[in-house]
Amino acid sequence: MRKFFLILILLTMNRVALAEPQRQRLQQQSPPSAALVARDKGYLVDQGIARGLITVEYNSWFEKLTVTNTATGVDQDSKAEYYGFGLNYEQNFYQPKWGWGIGAGVAMGTAVGGDKSGVLQYFEARVPWTTARLVPRLFYRWNPQTDLGFDMVTIYKTAKWPDTTGGRKILSGAELVAGGFIDLRVRFNAKLELIQSFGMLYKDESTFWRLGLGYRL
Repeated sequence: MRKFFLILILLTMNRVALAEPQRQRLQQQSPPSAALVARDKGYLVDQGIARGLITVEYNSWFEKLTVTNTATGVDQDSKAEYYGFGLNYEQNFYQPKWGWGIGAGVAMGTAVGGDKSGVLQYFEARVPWTTARLVPRLFYRWNPQTDLGFDMVTIYKTAKWPDTTGGRKILSGAELVAGGFIDLRVRFNAKLELIQSFGMLYKDESTFWRLGLGYRL
């Protein structure tokens, strides 16, 4: 009986010894996980990573343009379109499934607006403008390459609409505005990412769109 148990134990140990190399070969042949692939490519998948981001972007938005005859009080409402380029810096903090960040930037460009067929016949093109912006953001990470976030944008704007004939007051939105934006970001690699953001500015009811290319430091 002892010989039988001894033979049984030796056979069991032999099977385990033979199965171990086979299991190791199967592990070596199995494809790497998506997280390991993303880490090898340099995408941000670890917890608690902080990164700076410099962004060059195109900005475009619409505002209501109001022209008032100061003598008669007659108003004329139309639209003004702003477009130009900006430079921004952000510091983002990445967790495995979410993240947050804070950014600031400046932009400048030209605007066109007015209505030649209106009562006051006001129209101007190439009106210069500048803005300064502060943007805190919170985002959800779909995967290591894609983020979907919400931004709270505060913008200070300067734009002087000329009055060539005199006696008129021209107002295009407010100097200080804020609004909420939906922010979609797609990373091409460890350094470059595409940014597309759309939202509305409170008080002026302005629709705002921006498209940018970011470089991670």
